[in-house]
Amino acid sequence: MDIQALVELLAIKGQLNESQVQMLARAIEVFRTPDMAYKWFLSPVLALGNTRPVELTSDEAGIHEIMKILGRIEQGVYS
Repeated sequence: MDIQALVELLAIKGQLNESQVQMLARAIEVFRTPDMAYKWFLSPVLALGNTRPVELTSDEAGIHEIMKILGRIEQGVYS
């Protein structure tokens, strides 16, 4: 099963909301592999106050911050 299918399955089962699905898809797009995206989600990120992104995925404000940081990373801005 590819990562997109897994993300969609989790969304269907109600384990991920639409914002979380979009965030995961975006992270995979930015990091180019599910493994790299997964490692990033579990690592402290300086731009998030040394918080692990996974800790911010439960609400829209945290997801918005993660999406902002992913955009910066994609543009080559130190984050």
